[in-house]
Amino acid sequence: ACSGLYHALSQQIHVDLILPTDHSISSYTESHLYSGNLAQKVDDYSQLVANQSSQLDFDIIHAHDWMTSQAGVALQRASAKPLILHIHSSHFDRSNGATSGWIYNCEKYAMEEADHVIAVSQRTQSILTEHYGISEKKITVIHNGVEPVNAFRTHPSSDQKIITFLGRLTSQKGPRTFIKIAEQLAQHAPEAIFMIAGCGDQEPLIREDILKAGLSEKCQLLGFLNTQDVHQLLSRTHVYCMPSSSEPFGLSALEAAQFSVPCVLSAQSGAAEVLRGALTSDHRDIDLMSQQILSLLHDQPLRDQCISQNLESLAHLTWEASALQTRSAYQRCIS
Repeated sequence: ACSGLYHALSQQIHVDLILPTDHSISSYTESHLYSGNLAQKVDDYSQLVANQSSQLDFDIIHAHDWMTSQAGVALQRASAKPLILHIHSSHFDRSNGATSGWIYNCEKYAMEEADHVIAVSQRTQSILTEHYGISEKKITVIHNGVEPVNAFRTHPSSDQKIITFLGRLTSQKGPRTFIKIAEQLAQHAPEAIFMIAGCGDQEPLIREDILKAGLSEKCQLLGFLNTQDVHQLLSRTHVYCMPSSSEPFGLSALEAAQFSVPCVLSAQSGAAEVLRGALTSDHRDIDLMSQQILSLLHDQPLRDQCISQNLESLAHLTWEASALQTRSAYQRCIS
């Protein structure tokens, strides 16, 4: 998301990206980046940014999420320039509603110090207001865009119909809910098979769920897929399902829609705000999500309508549109 936004922004304004360099600090060598004390890494990066930015001439600071928020605050103090903090995901989302701990406190402090906050969805804005105490007046909602692709469809060699889950195998993304949905669908749609793409800490539990549900012949765990393999999977997919318990946005739903795949989405997702043709349900309502998928497998007019409406929505969900809104937020902050 950050790379897509900054590429579009760079067509309109000059953007400096502050990244670690070989001569910056030893803790940012690849072998050490994901080990050791995480809080110390964040603090080190804050010092790196302050040092590397001392010779730059700039008007505004744009930091993303908790990993760079402290660096943004440090630079704000050193330069007296306005800070915009861009929230793509919160600790509340990732930890099933927790409002405590070091990362939560880090996020809350940075948002309080920031001059303005960008949220990737109305859902995220409501979380920041309700659970972090950030004034709604301080937040601008700017939905993500999607990179255009040369979408295609691959016709299966059998009558099987693929239902796809794509995302990290963590509690937040709802992969175990997806297995419960698969268990229900298997009783009513024998032609359905279930693809689970991604990796994460819940993989052992998911394997157990699949065995207990008797779905070993119906479910495939594909692991991490590169972009090309994701596109191949989406080209064969009949329905995309995203049952996340808390999804700030959900770019994968937009990617599925690009491949003319109808979507069944958790109502607790940002993508549900922008994909007009998506069928939505509370993430806990397994019965409804199962019924929605079943309808999309067997009701061709409904399927066609969902695909058409989503493609219309995608026409407005570009990184150029997001960049224009971001530039407007910059101008308001500067003035």
